Amino acid sequence: MKQLVTILIVIMGILGLAGCAQVERELILGDDAPGISDVRAVQAAESVSVAPKHKVYEATLSIVGDIMVHRSQLIRAYDEDDFDFAPTFQWIAPYIESADYAIGNLETTLAGPGGQRRLNVEKFYQNYSGYPTFNSPDILSNNLKETGFDLMLTANNHTLDSKEAGLLRTIDILEQEGFDQIGTYRTQADSDEFFIKEVNGIRFGIVNYTYAMNGFWLKEEEGYMIHHLGNYDEAYIEAMYDRVERLAEEDVDFVVATLHYGIEYRTEPDGYIQQPLIDGLFEHGADIIFGGHPHVLQPFEVKELVRKDGELETGVVIYSLGNFISSQRFRYTGKDTDFGMVFGMDFKKVDDEKATIEAIHYTPTYVYWSDTDLEILPMYNIPEQIQLTGEDKQRIDYGKNTVVPLINSYYDGDYRMNEGTLIFDLE
Repeated sequence: MKQLVTILIVIMGILGLAGCAQVERELILGDDAPGISDVRAVQAAESVSVAPKHKVYEATLSIVGDIMVHRSQLIRAYDEDDFDFAPTFQWIAPYIESADYAIGNLETTLAGPGGQRRLNVEKFYQNYSGYPTFNSPDILSNNLKETGFDLMLTANNHTLDSKEAGLLRTIDILEQEGFDQIGTYRTQADSDEFFIKEVNGIRFGIVNYTYAMNGFWLKEEEGYMIHHLGNYDEAYIEAMYDRVERLAEEDVDFVVATLHYGIEYRTEPDGYIQQPLIDGLFEHGADIIFGGHPHVLQPFEVKELVRKDGELETGVVIYSLGNFISSQRFRYTGKDTDFGMVFGMDFKKVDDEKATIEAIHYTPTYVYWSDTDLEILPMYNIPEQIQLTGEDKQRIDYGKNTVVPLINSYYDGDYRMNEGTLIFDLE
């Protein structure tokens, strides 16, 4: 019987009738032999190639604006013989914690009791001070860490409010708390070293600069201690551009520049200081730029960048992140200093391909004054426990109707809302 089957298969092959039934093994028919459908299934399985698995990396980066502690906050945070700023951040903490890496701009010093310059001594409180020379209790660092922050930027116009000793102690306290920290440095070697942070497989090179330090200057031999622009001196600006350009040549996916610059209380970026600096940073290799110092929110913008090799890339700038926390209440300033944001970006990278910006999102915030604390509220997701007054309701309505449209005014894309966060998906 087996011989007969073998002869028949040979004959069918010669006649071309078995061309689509080739099986690379001896076919033996018997009582338990596979049917024609089974043979075809084997053929199909053997012809399918296994698709290679791709490595996908995803990361979310978030940043907030100026973190300031005025005298009003010191008074409210003090209970008997200790300070605690935790209530300030309790409602916004989930938005910070949701990021893979969260950045804050620390616009105060941690110089210890009485470490600040002795200006307006009559306004000191429990040996600490707000404006004009900021010096806050060490517990602030712990409160910020528990809120979910990972990196503190320390180059701003108040960096020398507690002199060089306060600058150095601020670095010490932040590092003891487990923070990454850039903008101010202990040594020339620390100042020269690039800060590169890998987050979920995506590498960010980050720089931090301030325009100046409120008229205070370092000795020439200590110039490395602060990355600053010498009050917009051309030589200092070129040095910043050079550093950014060299950082872009490192093994990084994105170059992030954080700037303390601009004109206070202006809601639009100016064409004399901010815009030229932004353009220059993009031209020298920056991909993302975060701005602070004006104390009010300014628009974000998505730009098409043409690199030196002609390649097109996407750049993002938020001209001013506004205040995250301060006592600069609208009723005192007449400006929108009570609004801020948690500004975030989603990144993706597949295998060794160039990483991309997938989405931009931000949570608008409002500083609410309760009887005992100043608290940062997500403007579109007010906690049920908060009983807003008429004034607070008016301010939040104003924020939704005026401030948010201003933030979006440089970008014509649509957004979706999720639990108080505006999300812009980039194509």
